[in-house]
Amino acid sequence: HRHPSFYDRKEQQMKKQKCNTLAFTMAIMLMFLTACTRQEKRIVNGLDFQSTMETCQTHGQRFCIVLLDTTQTTSQIYLQRLQETASQALFNIIFTDFTKSNVYEQWLYSDATPVTCIFSPDGHLTDIIPGASRKCFRCIDEVLQIGKMTTELEYYNNFTMDKAKIIPLLDEIWQCNLLLEKGSDLTLRLEQIAQNIEYPFLTYLEMVNAIRNGDKEKTDSLTLRLCSYEGDLDLELYPDLFITARENTIPGFDATEEANLNAPSVVNLHGCMTGKPKVFHIPVNNSGKKPLDVEGIEMSCSCLELFDDTDFTLMPGETRNLEFEFTADRNGQIEREIIIRNNGIYPIKRIRIIAERQAQTRKEDI
Repeated sequence: HRHPSFYDRKEQQMKKQKCNTLAFTMAIMLMFLTACTRQEKRIVNGLDFQSTMETCQTHGQRFCIVLLDTTQTTSQIYLQRLQETASQALFNIIFTDFTKSNVYEQWLYSDATPVTCIFSPDGHLTDIIPGASRKCFRCIDEVLQIGKMTTELEYYNNFTMDKAKIIPLLDEIWQCNLLLEKGSDLTLRLEQIAQNIEYPFLTYLEMVNAIRNGDKEKTDSLTLRLCSYEGDLDLELYPDLFITARENTIPGFDATEEANLNAPSVVNLHGCMTGKPKVFHIPVNNSGKKPLDVEGIEMSCSCLELFDDTDFTLMPGETRNLEFEFTADRNGQIEREIIIRNNGIYPIKRIRIIAERQAQTRKEDI
């Protein structure tokens, strides 16, 4: 046998080096691909649905739309526990207290928070988990892992339907909402859904579809139906949809010309003491161009008392300071509500009262 020459040994070394380089390159590529497809927890705020879906669809990652209210204690607990959870998904936080009406609340027919809507990578609703308890987070993690609706936690809803029935219906309605934004004609699809469920958001989608198709007779019929919803939740969740309906039925209707009640959504009371009344004021203003009739003021607890009229009229531009009294009946943070009913463009105004009890000095501390 011939002994390997210098050139033979050099060639063998080069072949070995090429193999090592190839192996190293393959390892780097594998690490890169793993990093790109790794499903980690990500938390974003206020991202639109389409962008959220596109972000997750590429890597096959499930995502959550989370409705929170920054002024609510339970929502604050949710945020804390979300930071602790190891759930591998994208969590898109929508703060409902920053908008007068929210498309997700309108779709769900609910203003309850916190609530977690879990979607597949291609944007289909898998489950809805209300609350912020540790059990809720266990269920969220379970749904994210298996991609199926959990049976461990019920979803109580204003449709009074079983979870197994309402989730597929809500998913179908949401898909129609997305397709309508792209200009699709969904006449038959919406009519089929309407055979199983009826509420303002679905009626609104049907109306928009009819307007685009130039079907005036159907548009008028759906507009009248939309304006017929008069429940408290309807008036609170769908004022902008009712405005659109009026614009299509009342010639020359201009929402900016209507009466409009302005008042703070949250009032913080500091230094409250148990059993001692605290006086506070809430300014209410008519920013519209027509007289505004306040038709009733309701308080959620006897610990709140109003020292003013419950029915009065505000002329355009007029402001009135309502005087209230709050008496803390227990320790810790206390949350109550005041509801003002009126004939304005937003007929129900909900004001949250958040009272903080002042720490009282004990005799032994003196």
